[in-house]
Amino acid sequence: MIPLEGDEPAKRATFIGLHERTPMASILYCSSGVRPALGYTPASLASQEKRLTVADTFGLQQYSRIFTHNDDEDEEVSFDDEASIFTMYIYLNDHNEHPVLCRVTSFKTDTCVLAVVTTFPEVPFVSRPEIEVEILDRKMAQEDASRQEAAKTAVKKGRSGRRSRDRSTFVVKNKRAKVAFVLEHPHVTTIETEETGRRPNSSVIAFATGSISSLLDVDTSDVAQIPFLKLIAPEDILHVSRYFERLSDATDVQFETFRFMQRPQIIAGDIAVADENNSRVLVEALGAAVEDGVVLLVRKVRVEPAPTRDTLGNFVRPRDHDFDDADFMSLADIISSDPGTSDAGDGWSELR
Repeated sequence: MIPLEGDEPAKRATFIGLHERTPMASILYCSSGVRPALGYTPASLASQEKRLTVADTFGLQQYSRIFTHNDDEDEEVSFDDEASIFTMYIYLNDHNEHPVLCRVTSFKTDTCVLAVVTTFPEVPFVSRPEIEVEILDRKMAQEDASRQEAAKTAVKKGRSGRRSRDRSTFVVKNKRAKVAFVLEHPHVTTIETEETGRRPNSSVIAFATGSISSLLDVDTSDVAQIPFLKLIAPEDILHVSRYFERLSDATDVQFETFRFMQRPQIIAGDIAVADENNSRVLVEALGAAVEDGVVLLVRKVRVEPAPTRDTLGNFVRPRDHDFDDADFMSLADIISSDPGTSDAGDGWSELR
């Protein structure tokens, strides 16, 4: 941990980045905030005319190993399937090749990494040979590792011991659909923001992972540049709007639960499904926001029928905390039950 020196700036430069889960960590997207933060333009980075480089002596190769896993390596825990959110402090070179300390909160998906970056240019450069990484959902990874070990044990017994007559007992790793989103805020003037005292909630989808088709009856091309709230069940729209407001005021990852429409009405000419016949998909979300956008990682909990209506004809938002899966650990439990892994941890809170 590198302590800050001097007074805290009134406002820090932040941006969202998206890169491949490869050793080269090729940049796929950067929000407009990268220009005041590091001096690059999003177009130059996305076209790979320039590349963000790690200034620390551990370098890009060691950084990329956080998100890649070699099946041939003898590691006790593989974080590929479950652990998805990491916080770290690294020095990135700006457009003048000057190192800038950055707090990076990374959301790992199957094929890419979404990063929320906050810069601390006032902190002097101190080259470090290693990187310290905080895994926010460590308990999820440990739970997943125990399932994998149980599965391996069951397979070994089946191969070496007597063949059991009871073939109804077997171990299956519990995987739940996860989808990552990058949302961009619509362009508003500073005057509008100051008058309302809040940021707009009608953020549009700039990116969604391909796994969205396992969550909803849509694919990535259907949701591109669609307002995110168009995917949300009507009884949860106000709930999600308040969540976005909370994200805009927070510096750490925030948890929430809400419901998508399983068949959102976003495709022109598609056969409409009445709201009362449209199933809801309850998800848990972990999100982080910067000035010009939001990153969300959502995990499917279950599919539910449409809720009942009140006397005015509005859908009544049901409770969503009655998880009936005994083996299920909610994301809220994962990031808050252990002080050592809660949010970014006490040791990580000095840099804000």
